[in-house]
Amino acid sequence: MKIAVVGTGYVGLVSGTCFAETGNDVICVDIDQSKVDRLSNGQITIFEPGLEVLFKRNLKEGRLKFTANLEEAIKERIKRLLNANIVDVTPLTDSLDEELGIADPDPRLDPNPSIDEPRPDTEPT
Repeated sequence: MKIAVVGTGYVGLVSGTCFAETGNDVICVDIDQSKVDRLSNGQITIFEPGLEVLFKRNLKEGRLKFTANLEEAIKERIKRLLNANIVDVTPLTDSLDEELGIADPDPRLDPNPSIDEPRPDTEPT
């Protein structure tokens, strides 16, 4: 299965790595290009016991990839979305953690506002 995970914080990186560990082709998206670069180069950005081993194995085996381009991440996957593939949109808790010193996955916050905004070249529905 091909899976796109939006967000590479505690939820997204763990989810993406575990999806890859079970044999899925996973691409994780984050708006922070420097974070995407670090992850793509094998530098894990969070601590979770046992995650680093799984992360490095799946990165090396090509099942786990990273990008800052949402459109690129779902381009091929969107064709299969109706066939029960998964797009996991995770809250941007790590950015709140850095700014406020806490993680607050408040559902009233819109974690990924660009997803529901119409593209400039399309009419709103």
